[in-house]
Amino acid sequence: MMKRILFSIFTFFIIFLLTSCQKDTEILPNNQRILFQVEYLNYAWVYQHNGFLIDCSGNIYYYNNPSEWNFIEDDGTFHEEAMNENLTFTDSITHSIDNYEIIDKAAKIYQASIGPISDLKCEMADAGTIVYSAYILNNRTHKYHRILLKQSGDCSRENLSQAAIQLYQWLQLIQEKTVLKN
Repeated sequence: MMKRILFSIFTFFIIFLLTSCQKDTEILPNNQRILFQVEYLNYAWVYQHNGFLIDCSGNIYYYNNPSEWNFIEDDGTFHEEAMNENLTFTDSITHSIDNYEIIDKAAKIYQASIGPISDLKCEMADAGTIVYSAYILNNRTHKYHRILLKQSGDCSRENLSQAAIQLYQWLQLIQEKTVLKN
């Protein structure tokens, strides 16, 4: 009898967990809204600023030369309000990523955050800079901390952790499959 009661409680608990989770709150770092960003900036010749943000639901928000934009602070952080405001400056949601895929990639952010960063190498001029990033939200300060995955262009550097390399390759694939086709 006791086993049956425990089994019923356990079954109810599992069903409750499975049905109460929403797509944007499952196993994501601090239930944060923005997880990833790819951003290209070039101030040479003609100003260019474009890229995309990926939110916790897997939506890809594309932007191309927005008239307003909040850039990362010198300490490598964004205030949560500024990041949310940037979403309003995007042009459109171009695509959406499968829930399981976004959860899998979000789970790698912490490991990427502790990876060593290579030395900065500046080898070009006027090429601009493309930065592949992940974010971790500090719930106490309400600031996103940028995790550099890779930077290339005029100056380059990269996160050497295996998780960062995998995330960079995934973001590059997303960029090739979705954004570049629009």
